[in-house]
Amino acid sequence: MATSGSSTMGEYQNSAELTRADRLRARVREKKQIEAQLLPKKMTGPAFYLFLGLCLLKDGLDVLINITIIFSLLTIPVAILIEGLVFMYLVISGIKLNTRNLTLWGLNTLIESIPFLNILPMFTVTFLLTKHYANKEVKEKNKEILAAAQQASRLNRRRGR
Repeated sequence: MATSGSSTMGEYQNSAELTRADRLRARVREKKQIEAQLLPKKMTGPAFYLFLGLCLLKDGLDVLINITIIFSLLTIPVAILIEGLVFMYLVISGIKLNTRNLTLWGLNTLIESIPFLNILPMFTVTFLLTKHYANKEVKEKNKEILAAAQQASRLNRRRGR
């Protein structure tokens, strides 16, 4: 009466036909299917740490700009290059240019343009806040996916009874 573990619980008319092992296999399969639907976190792995280091380097260059005029001739082009690379990384990572991110980066630009306030590591802080907000959105979407999957799983179990 019990079939192989490749069937889902929703296909059974009577849960008495299921062995305990079949029910466990079905739940493991359901869990794997749910995990496959979850969205991955953004801005992770070695690339994130590389670009975090670039952000710290850019903030360090901002300090050098304030110290001497000679360093400013060298550091301004490097800082612009680093900013461009970081923004390309954000786009490649799938960070949306929504109102929050545009406001965050706009405030960063404003603070960085004020002499002697650009000593603060605002570029790095803004980069980390962008990661935090992006992953917060992913976490909220994953909660919705899990809630929908749990509800569907409950319905399948009720049908199987």
